[in-house]
Formats: sequence, structure tokens, C-alpha cells
Amino acid sequence: MKKFSAAMLLASVSSYALVIQDVRYEGLSRISPMMAEEMSGVRKGEQFVYDKIGKSILNFYSQGYFDDIWVEEKDGALIYHFKEKPVIAKIEFAGESEGDIEKYMSDLGIKKGDSYDEERIEKSKKAVMKHVENEGFYNTVVEADKKEINDGSAVEVTYVINKGDKIYIEKLTTVGNSKLKKKKILSQAANQEREWAGWLWGRHDGKLKLEELTYDSARIKDVYMQNGYLDATVSDAFLTADFNTYTATLDYKITEGEPYNVIDIKIEQKEKILDDNVLMEGLKLKKGEVFNIEKLRKDMDAIKNKIADKGYAFTRVTPDFSKDENTHTTTVTFMVDPGQKVYINNVYISGNSRTLDNVVRREVFLAPGDLYSLTDMTDSKNSLKRTGYFEDVTIEEKRVSADKMDLLVKVKEAPTGYGTYDGLIFNAGINDKNVFGSGLNLGFNMEVSGKQSNYDISLANPRLRDGKYSLSGNIFSRKYIAYDYTEKSTGSSVTLGRQIGRHL
Repeated sequence: MKKFSAAMLLASVSSYALVIQDVRYEGLSRISPMMAEEMSGVRKGEQFVYDKIGKSILNFYSQGYFDDIWVEEKDGALIYHFKEKPVIAKIEFAGESEGDIEKYMSDLGIKKGDSYDEERIEKSKKAVMKHVENEGFYNTVVEADKKEINDGSAVEVTYVINKGDKIYIEKLTTVGNSKLKKKKILSQAANQEREWAGWLWGRHDGKLKLEELTYDSARIKDVYMQNGYLDATVSDAFLTADFNTYTATLDYKITEGEPYNVIDIKIEQKEKILDDNVLMEGLKLKKGEVFNIEKLRKDMDAIKNKIADKGYAFTRVTPDFSKDENTHTTTVTFMVDPGQKVYINNVYISGNSRTLDNVVRREVFLAPGDLYSLTDMTDSKNSLKRTGYFEDVTIEEKRVSADKMDLLVKVKEAPTGYGTYDGLIFNAGINDKNVFGSGLNLGFNMEVSGKQSNYDISLANPRLRDGKYSLSGNIFSRKYIAYDYTEKSTGSSVTLGRQIGRHL
């Protein structure tokens, strides 16, 4: 009996003068023997060739399913032995909220049912780390604990996130701005200077959002463009961080220039679809007024919509500026390329496991053979959302030829009294605002299904000891069983109020 590893097989290019009597594959569960034979390319009746067998082993390794592979020859039979990687049976995040878990899972790169692979796990940890850093936490440590189950054929992966400290922007400086105030030019920036009582709504807590820092210079530039400063320049953010105090300073260098007025507005159509005056109607940019990039964007959309409603689904509208730096005026020209008229080839509907196709289709105002209309597209999406049957609706356009497209209507159904996951949902409640004539408010509500249970009890006294104070209490219990985790929460609250005057 002879055993071979991938290294041994590839190191040799000689042939073994033996005809293969049989080929067997042992230890497989992720792929069938028929598929394995197709992948190996080694057949019964062929001559025994080291190089070919070695390549077949590498081909198996490339699938990502196996920790170890070895081959042995026994009485003319070639036997492949496989040690498969364990399957990920469960993914959990210790101590994290449901909202954070959904956010981490979106970019995790692995899911339940995948093979456990250390390299992919490391990448997933970095993805989690990126989300945590975007929240303003630094020096964070993310661990992925592995627990073997089913004799090691499957594993549970638990991510443990030890969040570090947050960095706060103590000082934000803008140099070079004299015509627009600092507060105005930073109005769209994600990173802001820490303000007193920054935890209040409308105030800035100053947490550093590192990923957004790259875009903040462009956001500041956009504010200047909204106010006509076509020559304005904004430097990249210059950040200085002190990791002893976890504070930072942020600086921008700005060159403002002068605001430009719009001296003329023109439209140039590659192919005359509508009269220029029709396209001009309702434009936000006006002659004689200060240029505004936000109005320009809306005008581009408005022109595109008018052309697209005539069947030109792939209309392109490109703005062109002609600036006079001496008079600080600009002429804006909208270059319109309508492309080709497009007709609807077919309408496909997906995601409606409960709702009938015709119920979805009757809300779509475009059918096979119809001329494309952007307004009909928008109205179809809005109409589907207004039914209340769906949590989310998207309509994708898939071009199938120069003059035809398919519409892919994708819906996500909203939960009803009976759901595909929760099953039958039972609701019951008792609410009495005057229990036994005492003036007390008593409430009890429960919602129970196969996957969740919610209980809520509340008691309120609107006139404590017949005085001006009110007192209320609430006790709740929640349980939700998701596909990959179970979330439980219990809690209570107490609220004290006081009557102010007769009517408040």
C-alpha cells in the first residue's frame, strides 16, 4: 500500500506503470462522489500518473471545503481520503443589541452553512472592527470564539467585542473662510466639534467618525457650491489625535473666491425630443440669481424625467459651465442625450411568497409592450408601498437589448396575523382607565406566536393622593427567536409627573 500527499505527487513527474483498477472517495459529505470524480479528472482504467493525481488534490483544496486530503493506492485501487472543514451552524454576538447585530452581519462575509475557514474568520473580524470604529471606538479588540458541536463536524462562532475608547473632537478650525460662517460651512459635515451638553438632540457630541472624514471636505465644498462659490477649494482634513486623552483637533484650509451669478441657461439636445421651452419650464436655476449646485441637480433630474417619460429610459443630462472670472458670471448649458426609445419586454415579480402575482401586477402601470415611462415607474413603486402589504419594494431595470428592458419587481412582504416565520400570532389586551371606579389606569397586553412572546403590564395613578402629582409604572418581558439567535429582555419603568395649571 502506498500513500501520497499533494507535495509528494507534484514533486514527481514520472509515471507509475500501473493501471487504476478503481477510484474511491472517502469522507465526503459536502459533495457527491459523482461530482468528486468530475473534479478530479482521474478515471478507472487510466494509467497511474503522479502529476495528474497531484493536480486533482490541488483542485479539491481550491473548493475551500477541506482541511486535509491524502491519497493511497491499495491493490490497484486509488483511494482519496478527505477531512472536511466543519460547517458553521450558528453565529452569535455576545452582549450586542439586535440592531448592532444586523449591522455587523451585513458585511460579515460569512453566514450559517458556510465552511469554517480561519482566513475568512479573520476578514470577518476586520469587518466587525470597521463598523465599531465607525461608531467612534478605537483600540477595540474583536475575538471569534469557536465551539465544536456534532463531534467536530460543525461549529458555533461567537464574536466577542471589547470596545475601546471613543475619540472626541475638542477643537475644529477652519482657516481662510471670511464670507461664509464656520457654522454654515460645517452644516453638512459628519465630524463636528464637541459642544456642551452634546448628548442633547440638536447638539454635537464630537465623536470622531473616521470613515466619514474622507468625505467631509467634499461636503464643505458642496456648501460653497450651493452659495455660488465655483472657485472655492477645501483642503483634506488635517487630524491630530491624542491617544492619552482620546481627544483630537481637526483643521481645514479654505480658499473661497467670489460667488458667481447665472447670466444664461441653455439646453442642447443631441436629438430633438421636446421643445427647449418645455424643458425650461419649472427649472430652479434662474438668470440673474446666484448659482446653486443643489438647484442644478434638481434641474438635471427634472429634464431627464421629462425626456424619460417619452420612452427614453437611458437619457443622460450633463451640465457644462462657462465661467467669466472677471465678472464672476456663468452660463449653464444642459447637454441632453436621450439615447434610444425603450419598450418593456417583460415584468418579473419575486418575493411574494404569500401575495398572489396578480395582486402585485395590478399595481404596476407598465406591462410588456408598453413604452417606458419614468413617471409610471415611480407611481408603480409608490402604489405598491401604499397597499400596506409590503415592507419594501424595489423595481430594477434590466436592459435586454438596445430598445427593450425587463422590469424586476422585488417585494418584501409585511407581517400579518400569520407569517411564514412567526406562524400564527395571538394578541390580547385589557385596558381600563377607571379600575373599579378608583381612577387608576390598568393595562395588560400580550402578543404570542411560535417565535416571539411580548408581555406588558402597566398601572398609573393620574392624581397621586388626590394631589397634582401623577405616578405610573410599567413591567415588560420580551422574547424573540430569530434564525441564528434568541433575544430576551425584561425591564420596568417608573414615571412621575405634575399638573401645571388646570389645562397642562
